Amino acid sequence: MRRKGSKNGKKQFADAATIDHIVPRLLGGTDDVTNLRVICFKCNTRLGEEMLHRLRNPEKEAAE
Repeated sequence: MRRKGSKNGKKQFADAATIDHIVPRLLGGTDDVTNLRVICFKCNTRLGEEMLHRLRNPEKEAAE
């Protein structure tokens, strides 16, 4: 079974789908269905890495 990923539109295997928090739990997001979305594993990993980078380097985020 194949599906299109909701984030990037590329075809992804259904078992590669993950549930992502729109507002991360670390930043006060909840597990409510309105704060969740299904995205591919690769995109979810990339978004998590970007968030960690921003949290570790807040001065670069403020300068942009």
